[in-house]
Amino acid sequence: MEQEINEIQYLEGPMKALLIGNTRIGDFILSSGLIAHLLDTYPDLRLTIACGYICEPLTRHIPRVERVIPIYKKPLNKHWLDLWHEVRDTHWDMIIDLRNSFVSRFARKKKVCRLIRPTGKLHKVEEYARVMGLSPAPNPKVWIGDEHRAFAREIIPDGMKVIGIGPGASHLFKRWPAENFAELCEKLIATNGPYPYAKIAIIGSSNELRPAKAIFDRIPDNRLIDLMSNTDLMHAAAAIERMTLYIGNDHGLTHMSAALGTRTIGLFGPTSPALYQPWGEKCSYVSSDRSQGELAAIEKRIGRDTECLMDELRLHAVLTQAQ
Repeated sequence: MEQEINEIQYLEGPMKALLIGNTRIGDFILSSGLIAHLLDTYPDLRLTIACGYICEPLTRHIPRVERVIPIYKKPLNKHWLDLWHEVRDTHWDMIIDLRNSFVSRFARKKKVCRLIRPTGKLHKVEEYARVMGLSPAPNPKVWIGDEHRAFAREIIPDGMKVIGIGPGASHLFKRWPAENFAELCEKLIATNGPYPYAKIAIIGSSNELRPAKAIFDRIPDNRLIDLMSNTDLMHAAAAIERMTLYIGNDHGLTHMSAALGTRTIGLFGPTSPALYQPWGEKCSYVSSDRSQGELAAIEKRIGRDTECLMDELRLHAVLTQAQ
């Protein structure tokens, strides 16, 4: 971490800043508190964000964003060369580099903050905050447009209780089986369950529809909201903002729910809740009965898409947490 970050607070006047951010939705959201901090600290901020192309929708309603540069990963890390060509002609007041890329070393700048050596002990929100010397860590934030909120009000009117279910994840090893989610949903909305009048909203990308089929098959149509088949990321975000509860695997939508202030329960097995549990006052998590260290060792040996390593996360524990 660069020593010069201690001088950042003394910059005055309009500031042209470059944030070299993450390529995954979850990591982008976990680091979004840095953007909120910059916006609060520098009223004349002109911000350029370089991030993974799938994260671009998250930037569309952030105030004072001058430009977004989508990153498309290429062999031999050639995407960093592409980014260099995009930013090399600007003299930046500040660069915040969460990828520790060569771009922040050679670009012209007055100040630089880099994520160099994660401790592996702090939550990722706190780890990102250390890049700019911030303590306490600023909370993650998601910026949503009025058109997205109008959509959400249509499908989740005031007074309707909706439980969001996020059965997807980037890899098979951290996906709780869809059959378990289906049984959980049945118990949650049963006549004698904790949410007898609630609806179930299944959330995720359209390519996760097939793994989620068991949930769709077991929830009555009149109790189901499909936010997988034809709902983009920001419309899903606006819907999550209006939900009573969200339950999902360790993936981007779970971190989005937490950042939006929705009551959120994250499900963990081979990934570490100490680093990735949902961040916020209304957040909690449930872990597998098998230790994270043991599961992580198995994942390292067999790979991330060979088999599910979430089988020993007990339905009863999730149901109890959701009461």
